[in-house]
Amino acid sequence: MKNQIRSLSKIKHGLCRSKQYKTWCHMVQRCRNPKNKSYKHYGARGITVFNEWENDFISFFVYIMGLPNAGEDGYTIDRIDNDGNYEPGNIRWATKHEQRMNQSGRSCDNKYIGVYRQNGGYLSRITVNGKDYVLGTYKKEEDAAAARDVFIIENNLREYKLQIIKDATL
Repeated sequence: MKNQIRSLSKIKHGLCRSKQYKTWCHMVQRCRNPKNKSYKHYGARGITVFNEWENDFISFFVYIMGLPNAGEDGYTIDRIDNDGNYEPGNIRWATKHEQRMNQSGRSCDNKYIGVYRQNGGYLSRITVNGKDYVLGTYKKEEDAAAARDVFIIENNLREYKLQIIKDATL
């Protein structure tokens, strides 16, 4: 009986294996732990976690599960203001595409959305409803961006931003 009581006392919320709990753990680590590989992009930049959430997963969980698109496939937690903190009013459930549109310039030094340097060329890629589409590799950065625009137009993806490409040869 004592062992049962002792083991029950360790159970706090039963969500330790949930996507939301893992999100919370990673969020706190990025903002608080200088040894975390992502700390330089979060904690070192002054990004913090709302005090109530930092030590209370359930408080965080209740808040995020009340937001639109909560827990839906293809959505993860994102800060609305990329330079703001993890706090009420500044987080949302967003798709990979929405998150890429919201990123600071730290992750990509190319001038076009969805275009990445790769093996001396430029990879064109887009994420739609949580699924990544590789559109090809091109010699010119402008051609890779134009390929992405063509995909957006052909698939009637109105919520995706088109880029003005002057020097494309497609």
